[in-house]
Amino acid sequence: MPVPFLLSVGAATYSVADPMDLLGSKLFFGIAIFVAALVGGWLPLRRSGEAPSGTTFARGNALAAGILLGIGLVHMLPEADAEWRRIVPDYPVAFLFAALAFLAILFVEHVLLPPQAHGAHEGIGHGRRELPDELGAHLQTQFLYAYALLIALSIHSLVEGAALGTQEQMSSAIAIFVAILVHKTTEGVALGVSLTRNRVSEAAAFVILIVFACVTPLGIVVGSLASQALDGSTPGSLRAGLLAIGAGTFVYIASLDIITEEFTHSGDRVAKWCLAMLGLGLSALLALWL
Repeated sequence: MPVPFLLSVGAATYSVADPMDLLGSKLFFGIAIFVAALVGGWLPLRRSGEAPSGTTFARGNALAAGILLGIGLVHMLPEADAEWRRIVPDYPVAFLFAALAFLAILFVEHVLLPPQAHGAHEGIGHGRRELPDELGAHLQTQFLYAYALLIALSIHSLVEGAALGTQEQMSSAIAIFVAILVHKTTEGVALGVSLTRNRVSEAAAFVILIVFACVTPLGIVVGSLASQALDGSTPGSLRAGLLAIGAGTFVYIASLDIITEEFTHSGDRVAKWCLAMLGLGLSALLALWL
């Protein structure tokens, strides 16, 4: 399997990769994300719901937030805006699409889903709080609990994967992969902890973990297929629209899902802020290669 992404970290010549090499790298990225999510979720199940250090995952989330913020605002949104400006010179269409994507996810998570499901998502996303004991009384059945759980987690995962799949530059693909890998692993561990503490059966927990692990690779496949279909014969506005939507999603995940949560808790804020700045700096440096 070609792995030019390893060399591209130190060589600007790989900023625009050969299509077959980039496709092979995306395949590797999808497999790595699947394994990381599955292993991350499986470990707490084997250890009766015991989670590793919350500090480690909080810092990893902060780093991922900086990378996602940089990818959304420094890489994806400017590229989408440049494409849209060629089509609609006098209106910031890309920024509108990004804002609509931001509010769409806000609607799904905070309006459409029940408050109990959103509470489950918050606890899972950061792996430090148990779900409230009354959650079962609110959702009533294990099936509804698992359904709400998967919806809350899968929204981000699918769009993240699609954003990675649509990338045409190796450096951008690498940066998005690193951010997703860190964030997906922390979510997987926290998901395993939450499933165990809420006494979800082993069979149901295994199915939930498999689906959770598959969503991002599925998004990568969908994004890659869409990118190939849009190449040449299809108007560039479609790909630009996908980039703008992905940018809005990344900003939402970084700001409302990660930064707000991590900096709400006292302690270790300086280290987390420094890691978020490091992630943003890495994204900014990669933009020099494009």
